[in-house]
Amino acid sequence: MKNSYYWINKFDGLSGICFENSLRLHFDAIRLFKSYSYASALALSILAMEELAKAHLIENLVMHAIMDKTPIAISWDELQKENVLISHRIKQRVFINRAFLPKWHKEKGKLVRNNLSELVHSGELEVLKQKAFYVGLSSKSSRKGNQRIENPLSITQKTPKKIITRISDYLIDLVVGVIHENYIIDTVSIESKMDKKLLRRLMRAWPHRGRVGIRAVKIHFTQDI
Repeated sequence: MKNSYYWINKFDGLSGICFENSLRLHFDAIRLFKSYSYASALALSILAMEELAKAHLIENLVMHAIMDKTPIAISWDELQKENVLISHRIKQRVFINRAFLPKWHKEKGKLVRNNLSELVHSGELEVLKQKAFYVGLSSKSSRKGNQRIENPLSITQKTPKKIITRISDYLIDLVVGVIHENYIIDTVSIESKMDKKLLRRLMRAWPHRGRVGIRAVKIHFTQDI
């Protein structure tokens, strides 16, 4: 039995380490951004998104095991074969779903495309991650010799800033929700990290906020009085 099953506490601990690693990648992306290394910041921010999603996927396994009162009847190798924890696009979509980022949202009363969600669902975010790492030729041109050089050094601050802000907003909202008992985390190893110390660190590291981050900070300071 011990050789065939991974017990709940093993996966609980694994989810916490994945969450810690996603924080490491997130804060490293911020440091690179502040050093004007926008391509590296972009690549690491996407990796942080994926690792955060992996932490939640493992958390979901733990939740079902607790509800069913059974050990997790799947090995790490089997999970890898199923591609759930390996596929970059699956993990990107999991983050988008967790962060409630639909393809469209209302802005000033009009429906507007959500660029990050669109990038994920089209597969372009994964392509963008590769472009942030490697020099190459664009595959969009049908004529040989007319392909544009893809250069990571040409990546500007716009996209990494947007993605880092989305991740920061999501993390701040998650921590605030757990602190004020509006959200429930299903693994002890992740929940134990949800405190005011982490919230302060997130807020100080990245001053930019989207609507989700602004709302979460407002809720925190309103309820913390």
